Amino acid sequence: MKEKLKVVALLGVFLVAVLTSDVRVFAQTPPTGMVLIPSGKFTMGASPGDYPEQASELDKFALSLIEGPRQVTISHGFYMARTEVTKAQWNEVWKRAAAGYGYWWLSRVGDGSTTGPDANQPVVVGWDQALQWCNAKSELEGLEPAYHQPIYPVGVYRGGVRLNFRNEYVKWNAGYRLPTEAEWEYACRAGTTTSFYAGKIVEQTAEACSPLDLNLDKVGWYCGNSDDKIHPVGQKLPNAWGLYDMHGNVWEWCWDWLDFFFEPTATDPYGPSFALPARRVIRGGSLSDHPFACRASQRGSVDIDDGNHPTIGFRVILPVVISARTTISGEEKQTIEMQTARTTYGACPAKLPGKTGLVVITHGWQPAWQPVNVQWVDDMAKTIEDYLVAHNITTWQVWPYKWIEGARPSLRFGLSGAIHALNNGRKEGISLGKYVLSQGWEDVHFISHSAGASVAQGATDAIREVSSRFAGMDIHLTFLDPFVGFDDAGRTLYGRDANWADHYFAHDFWTSGGFFPYTEGPINNTYNVDVTWVDPNKERTQVAYLTARGIVSDTCLETVSSHDWPIRFYVRTITNSWPDAKGFGFPLSKIGGSLGTVLGVGKDKLEKLGTPDAPCAPLNPGTPVLANPALDFARDLSIVQSPTGKKEIFGTGLALTTDSPAWVAVSLPITNTVNLLTLEAAFTSAKGAEGLFTVYWGTNTIGSLDERVTPVGLQKYTFPLPETATSGMTRMLGFRLDPFSNVRSSVNITNVALGFRGLREPFSLSFTGQYKDGIPILQLSGLKGFTYTVESSTDLTNWTTVARLANTDGIVRFTVPNENNAPARFYRAVGP
Repeated sequence: MKEKLKVVALLGVFLVAVLTSDVRVFAQTPPTGMVLIPSGKFTMGASPGDYPEQASELDKFALSLIEGPRQVTISHGFYMARTEVTKAQWNEVWKRAAAGYGYWWLSRVGDGSTTGPDANQPVVVGWDQALQWCNAKSELEGLEPAYHQPIYPVGVYRGGVRLNFRNEYVKWNAGYRLPTEAEWEYACRAGTTTSFYAGKIVEQTAEACSPLDLNLDKVGWYCGNSDDKIHPVGQKLPNAWGLYDMHGNVWEWCWDWLDFFFEPTATDPYGPSFALPARRVIRGGSLSDHPFACRASQRGSVDIDDGNHPTIGFRVILPVVISARTTISGEEKQTIEMQTARTTYGACPAKLPGKTGLVVITHGWQPAWQPVNVQWVDDMAKTIEDYLVAHNITTWQVWPYKWIEGARPSLRFGLSGAIHALNNGRKEGISLGKYVLSQGWEDVHFISHSAGASVAQGATDAIREVSSRFAGMDIHLTFLDPFVGFDDAGRTLYGRDANWADHYFAHDFWTSGGFFPYTEGPINNTYNVDVTWVDPNKERTQVAYLTARGIVSDTCLETVSSHDWPIRFYVRTITNSWPDAKGFGFPLSKIGGSLGTVLGVGKDKLEKLGTPDAPCAPLNPGTPVLANPALDFARDLSIVQSPTGKKEIFGTGLALTTDSPAWVAVSLPITNTVNLLTLEAAFTSAKGAEGLFTVYWGTNTIGSLDERVTPVGLQKYTFPLPETATSGMTRMLGFRLDPFSNVRSSVNITNVALGFRGLREPFSLSFTGQYKDGIPILQLSGLKGFTYTVESSTDLTNWTTVARLANTDGIVRFTVPNENNAPARFYRAVGP
């Protein structure tokens, strides 16, 4: 008799959130050092009044091929800097942004000393360095940067790779940028039609340095009056709009590629999107040029790949726009106004007389919906202590390290509580490492399970960072089914800087291939041992996958173990010489006989104990993480700040400094689905500061950084959200810094971004209406390249894994053998 069945599916949808808006309103006052250039029309390029009187018709024709003229409409008003960017202005931005915000080329240019000692001299830099400076200034002033790059690293252009920028890489109505050459010439002329805004070119000096061109001498430095030196800005007469040094002194970079003017009319032209060779337009002439080269219509060009030029600087423009605003709720504001308590770390061991070596055993994440389960830590410690007594070893001390508070995040975080435990574990580890270091141990062996790996590695990093004089301390790391994080960072981090590191993992549905697939597979800096097949309680489960041989998938069997089997495996290697272990486990420790270095360490070292399964379907346990570009705190966000402390907003980042609490809260309109937040942060305080940096989402605290145990320098952090936020929601994102000592605390935060972990598309499980050998044929449809788990139940409460689906082609048809004679059975599919 055919079995009745019901089919249900758990759907997962993972999308990228975009948190910008195109709503804009006009600013009211010009920024300092800038003037408003109104919209209007003008004749761009050479006109009759722009030629020297002795120019022949042939000269005029040849020049018209390059310089036009053409009729141009500038439809938008914009602000333009009164002068070229000076050394002082360059340094102000460079010192604040070059190192802390990753502007690689800016740091190479340094303090602009090549332009001479006068702080008011224009700086001379390369074209791409000018772009970076514009972006850096935008970020420092809380504006969206204008220049973005579409290739890795996607986002704000901060240098490192010189790109042939296209027009579509520019956000024209965002922050500071170079003028287009149309904007430059329009601003230079300020309504005039002659060679210079002071008048026409003098015939006798058009292409010579003497006699003096009286009109050019009034407004600019050129070969006839410069004495071959760059001069401080603002010493000559400005034009009608208040702009200085538009003629001479230094050339000025423009945005455009060099190209001919093919169209007789244009509105807001940006030039071609791409051109070869890579020559960008420069305008205005320089201190070493004759008058003809300093005209308003003169089009110079330079290959940007040639590097810096000693007579090319730049000035910036800024669109006349500011951002629209939303609001923050009173409940959210009340949340950030309340101080967060500092973490209490686990108890550290007191060193006993005569002890030189320390074994630390620690647990991992403790899900809030399960009872606390750390008894195994005490049990393993007792087993090792019994071993020490039996072998008359008296110099080692064993300590079960428990950190229940940090390992047990709130129930509201669900499965993402593991990430919170991982972040808390690193803070625990750094605190533990500093304590261990202060006691002067000669040898330390850290044994950790799951998210406790971050405790062991954090302690190791804290020990190794202090001083090379502790290089004599032997550190042994043993990882038991370690959790590597949603971003797999643990695969390159765990085992780093240890004298010896070994890693024992098992394949199971809970942490390796089902709900939480991040505890399986090799780690780069450890000796890796797969212990799945020596588990006496292992099980065999069906795997289905699509083939070309029929509508129902082929199947094979895979061995399944458990997340805690590596713990039991390691204990077995302490108590006996178990043949199946092949000498791995505790015998490789210093207490067990050797530090194991004879085996070598490396990602190519992978041992499989027992008899592995025959090759089956290609299972992919990974889960994609999709991230948005960095948030822009100055655009389309409502910003509320504390009345105390110092706050600086840099566009994609901010800085908090406090003698008292300092906080910033912004309102985020959610336009797509997000469930995690990433940021980079670094404390910049003086010695003795003990700040606590806290991150808020809505009315919840989602993470914190304790200055006492936070690594030095800019570090990346991931904080899961307490919810899956979807389009249409608005949430407060808040940052607060509290001092816990008399020393002022400071923190820099940058590259704050939202993202989503999971599948990009929904999937479904259905009954095909067909049977094979009396067994119903089911079908899963979903994103290919990922592994899905199928579970069954008779009461919709208790679920059992019955199959794994390797979705290699988008659709998998499969059968599940009858498990019992229940009158009805439900099936559900669970995505990675």
